Amino acid sequence: MKEYYFDADGVQQWQNDLYASSLQAQQAEYNFIAANFPYWIIMRFGLSDDQIDYLNRLDDCFIIDVQWKILFAIDHHLPIRLEKETDAETTTKVAESEDSVKVTEVKNRATQTAEQPADDDEESSGEVSSCSYSTEGEVVIRIYYRKV
Repeated sequence: MKEYYFDADGVQQWQNDLYASSLQAQQAEYNFIAANFPYWIIMRFGLSDDQIDYLNRLDDCFIIDVQWKILFAIDHHLPIRLEKETDAETTTKVAESEDSVKVTEVKNRATQTAEQPADDDEESSGEVSSCSYSTEGEVVIRIYYRKV
Protein backbone atom coordinates (compact mmCIF):
# COMPACT_ATOMS: atom_id res chain seq x y z
CA MET A 1 0.00 0.00 0.00
CA LYS A 2 1.38 3.40 -0.97
CA GLU A 3 1.91 5.84 1.90
CA TYR A 4 1.55 9.58 1.55
CA TYR A 5 2.74 12.43 3.74
CA PHE A 6 0.10 13.69 6.15
CA ASP A 7 0.16 17.24 4.85
CA ALA A 8 -1.75 19.23 2.23
CA ASP A 9 0.43 17.99 -0.63
CA GLY A 10 0.21 14.37 0.52
CA VAL A 11 -3.58 14.45 0.72
CA GLN A 12 -3.73 16.11 -2.72
CA GLN A 13 -1.39 13.48 -4.21
CA TRP A 14 -3.47 10.66 -2.67
CA GLN A 15 -6.63 12.15 -4.12
CA ASN A 16 -5.04 12.65 -7.57
CA ASP A 17 -3.86 9.03 -7.57
CA LEU A 18 -7.26 7.79 -6.37
CA TYR A 19 -9.28 9.63 -9.01
CA ALA A 20 -6.85 8.54 -11.74
CA SER A 21 -7.13 4.88 -10.71
CA SER A 22 -9.55 2.27 -12.02
CA LEU A 23 -13.10 2.04 -10.71
CA GLN A 24 -12.16 -1.20 -8.95
CA ALA A 25 -9.26 0.52 -7.14
CA GLN A 26 -11.51 3.44 -6.19
CA GLN A 27 -14.12 1.04 -4.82
CA ALA A 28 -11.47 -0.86 -2.84
CA GLU A 29 -10.22 2.41 -1.28
CA TYR A 30 -13.82 3.45 -0.52
CA ASN A 31 -14.51 0.09 1.15
CA PHE A 32 -11.29 0.32 3.20
CA ILE A 33 -12.28 3.79 4.47
CA ALA A 34 -15.83 2.63 5.21
CA ALA A 35 -14.67 -0.48 7.07
CA ASN A 36 -12.15 1.15 9.42
CA PHE A 37 -11.39 4.83 8.93
CA PRO A 38 -8.80 5.18 11.74
CA TYR A 39 -6.83 2.17 10.48
CA TRP A 40 -7.05 3.44 6.89
CA ILE A 41 -5.67 6.87 7.77
CA ILE A 42 -2.82 5.33 9.78
CA MET A 43 -1.88 2.97 6.95
CA ARG A 44 -2.44 5.38 4.07
CA PHE A 45 -0.60 8.34 5.58
CA GLY A 46 1.97 6.64 7.81
CA LEU A 47 1.18 8.69 10.90
CA SER A 48 3.69 9.23 13.69
CA ASP A 49 3.09 7.74 17.14
CA ASP A 50 1.94 11.14 18.44
CA GLN A 51 -0.51 11.51 15.55
CA ILE A 52 -1.87 8.01 16.17
CA ASP A 53 -2.34 8.80 19.86
CA TYR A 54 -4.21 11.98 18.94
CA LEU A 55 -6.38 10.11 16.43
CA ASN A 56 -7.22 7.47 19.04
CA ARG A 57 -8.37 10.17 21.49
CA LEU A 58 -10.84 11.73 19.05
CA ASP A 59 -14.51 11.18 19.79
CA ASP A 60 -16.08 8.25 17.91
CA CYS A 61 -18.91 10.44 16.61
CA PHE A 62 -16.39 12.90 15.20
CA ILE A 63 -14.46 10.08 13.51
CA ILE A 64 -17.67 8.79 11.91
CA ASP A 65 -18.56 12.30 10.74
CA VAL A 66 -15.16 12.76 9.08
CA GLN A 67 -15.34 9.27 7.61
CA TRP A 68 -18.71 9.86 5.95
CA LYS A 69 -17.74 13.30 4.66
CA ILE A 70 -14.67 11.82 3.00
CA LEU A 71 -16.73 8.96 1.54
CA PHE A 72 -19.27 11.50 0.22
CA ALA A 73 -16.45 13.48 -1.38
CA ILE A 74 -15.06 10.34 -3.02
CA ASP A 75 -18.52 9.36 -4.28
CA HIS A 76 -18.85 12.72 -6.01
CA HIS A 77 -15.18 13.30 -6.87
CA LEU A 78 -15.14 16.43 -4.72
CA PRO A 79 -11.88 17.97 -3.51
CA ILE A 80 -10.63 17.02 -0.05
CA ARG A 81 -8.22 19.52 1.51
CA LEU A 82 -6.10 19.23 4.62
CA GLU A 83 -5.13 22.46 6.34
CA LYS A 84 -2.52 22.05 9.07
CA GLU A 85 -0.56 24.74 10.88
CA THR A 86 2.94 24.76 9.47
CA ASP A 87 4.63 27.52 11.45
CA ALA A 88 6.61 25.21 13.73
CA GLU A 89 7.69 27.86 16.24
CA THR A 90 4.20 29.30 16.80
CA THR A 91 2.62 25.85 16.84
CA THR A 92 5.14 24.56 19.38
CA LYS A 93 4.67 27.56 21.69
CA VAL A 94 0.88 27.29 21.63
CA ALA A 95 0.86 23.47 21.84
CA GLU A 96 3.15 23.46 24.89
CA SER A 97 1.11 26.11 26.63
CA GLU A 98 -1.04 24.75 29.46
CA ASP A 99 -4.05 26.66 28.19
CA SER A 100 -4.08 25.32 24.64
CA VAL A 101 -5.97 22.57 22.85
CA LYS A 102 -5.45 20.86 19.54
CA VAL A 103 -8.47 21.45 17.35
CA THR A 104 -9.59 19.32 14.44
CA GLU A 105 -12.58 20.50 12.46
CA VAL A 106 -14.20 19.38 9.25
CA LYS A 107 -16.22 21.51 6.91
CA ASN A 108 -18.31 20.00 4.20
CA ARG A 109 -19.47 22.59 1.72
CA ALA A 110 -21.40 20.58 -0.80
CA THR A 111 -24.58 21.25 -2.70
CA GLN A 112 -26.59 18.95 -4.90
CA THR A 113 -28.91 20.09 -7.61
CA ALA A 114 -31.35 18.12 -9.71
CA GLU A 115 -32.77 19.03 -13.07
CA GLN A 116 -35.91 17.51 -14.49
CA PRO A 117 -36.72 17.64 -18.18
CA ALA A 118 -39.35 20.12 -19.29
CA ASP A 119 -42.95 18.82 -19.31
CA ASP A 120 -43.01 19.15 -23.11
CA ASP A 121 -40.21 16.57 -23.40
CA GLU A 122 -42.08 14.01 -21.30
CA GLU A 123 -45.34 14.45 -23.20
CA SER A 124 -43.74 14.10 -26.61
CA SER A 125 -41.95 10.86 -25.81
CA GLY A 126 -44.65 9.36 -23.61
CA GLU A 127 -41.95 8.37 -21.07
CA VAL A 128 -40.79 9.89 -17.83
CA SER A 129 -37.15 10.87 -18.15
CA SER A 130 -34.74 10.59 -15.29
CA CYS A 131 -33.37 13.60 -13.46
CA SER A 132 -29.81 14.73 -13.80
CA TYR A 133 -27.88 15.52 -10.62
CA SER A 134 -24.77 17.55 -10.01
CA THR A 135 -22.77 17.99 -6.82
CA GLU A 136 -20.32 20.79 -6.09
CA GLY A 137 -18.23 21.65 -3.07
CA GLU A 138 -15.30 20.38 -1.05
CA VAL A 139 -14.36 18.81 2.26
CA VAL A 140 -11.84 20.76 4.35
CA ILE A 141 -10.10 19.22 7.36
CA ARG A 142 -8.32 21.78 9.58
CA ILE A 143 -5.89 20.89 12.36
CA TYR A 144 -4.52 23.68 14.52
CA TYR A 145 -3.80 24.76 18.10
CA ARG A 146 -5.66 27.46 19.94
CA LYS A 147 -5.50 29.00 23.37
CA VAL A 148 -8.46 28.31 25.61
